[in-house]
Amino acid sequence: MKLRWRGLAYGLGAAAIAGGIWLFASDYEVRKEGAARKISAEQAPSAEAIIVLGAKVHPDGRLSDMLKDRMITAAELYESGKADKILVSGDHGTLGYNEVGAMKNFLLERGIAEECIFMDHAGFNTYESMYRIQVGKYTSINRTILCK
Repeated sequence: MKLRWRGLAYGLGAAAIAGGIWLFASDYEVRKEGAARKISAEQAPSAEAIIVLGAKVHPDGRLSDMLKDRMITAAELYESGKADKILVSGDHGTLGYNEVGAMKNFLLERGIAEECIFMDHAGFNTYESMYRIQVGKYTSINRTILCK
């Protein structure tokens, strides 16, 4: 009986180690591929609009680190003249949660004119946001990767 438990423990340990190696390798590959596709604001092409997809906003109104990074990138693109409009798309499905309002406030604090900021209050997921957007040439900021 003791031998059976020992074998089970070794098997579980080996599975845990294999799982950890697989996770590490997957993370490494995603980071490597992402870094190869990431471009700077200077390298980004000009566009009709900069689209910023939402992410978590804390209850006190602070942007999550991911969303703050997206917003900084959008502001840099706008300030460098890559586009003259910014569309923020995010969740505003309840009165107590307003991603697009927080995103707009961030841009206003950076000195971007209110008439250059457009809001999509029904951006509950990436697919719905991108499906509704009807512009020709745009730069999308999603997970800090710029896409054309």
